[in-house]
Amino acid sequence: MLEIATGKHFRENSGEKHNRNAANGWYRYNSRFALPVYAESGEVERYNVFMPPC
Repeated sequence: MLEIATGKHFRENSGEKHNRNAANGWYRYNSRFALPVYAESGEVERYNVFMPPC
């Protein structure tokens, strides 16, 4: 999923549980994925696309 991800951005530590940065820093990405929805006949009816809220 990281190969197709967009919007890479660095994020500073926001809590005590992250006392130090990870080896390459804390990066966030925007990504999406889809799951097929099948009809009773077994044909792909549509895809449900999931993406993070903006």
